[in-house]
Amino acid sequence: AGLPPALEGTRIALLSDLHVGMFSRLSRLRRMSAVINRENPDLVVMDGDLVDDDPFYVPKLLEGFREVRPSIPIYAVLGNHEMYGDPRLAIAALDRSRVDLLVNRGERVQRGSANLWLAGISDFAGRAVKGEPSLAPDIGKALAGRPADAFTILLSHQPRAFALARRAHIPLTLCGHTHGGQFGMRSLRITLAGLFLPFDVGWYERDGVQLYVTTGAGYWLVPFRFGIPPEIVVIELQRRA
Repeated sequence: AGLPPALEGTRIALLSDLHVGMFSRLSRLRRMSAVINRENPDLVVMDGDLVDDDPFYVPKLLEGFREVRPSIPIYAVLGNHEMYGDPRLAIAALDRSRVDLLVNRGERVQRGSANLWLAGISDFAGRAVKGEPSLAPDIGKALAGRPADAFTILLSHQPRAFALARRAHIPLTLCGHTHGGQFGMRSLRITLAGLFLPFDVGWYERDGVQLYVTTGAGYWLVPFRFGIPPEIVVIELQRRA
């Protein structure tokens, strides 16, 4: 609801939880790049857990997505696994790279006469990083400077940010984090993560605003999934009458 006509049809490729690490194959990341190029979205969002803790693997991440067409901008937010490693080194490694990292910061994307505001918040695990209060999620900073007429999308690694979006009346939130538990039955919306989390997979609407939780494009710990395949989600914005 309230989508400006100029933003109708905007296509966003959402991928999360890549967990790029020692056993991540560049060939697999390049296949993801090929999927993105084939789908030709207006922008890409990487929703956290880009690397598996160690910022040493950021160059591998960047190399894996180097072939995404330059005309397709890539935005990202931090996940809890960046916080478990060295978040400042991860931020520095991504600085001035192809990936525009939003750490409690917003970015205006102009399409025709309309403004799309991507509000990227830091991960909730940042609250536990000693001596780094600026790494805690801050939606106020992510919304600072937003044009009055901008249509806003909240980018957060964890679905718990949906509560912030509902209070701020942000129409759409995009998250990852859950992996769908890497085990379940996607067709029935039954996941291992659903035993612990209220928003574990797919699309939700509450209080007039919407949330999509991707199952992620990678794996955690072991390259195993049962019934919950990895995914790259293409979201197309449409006006609601």
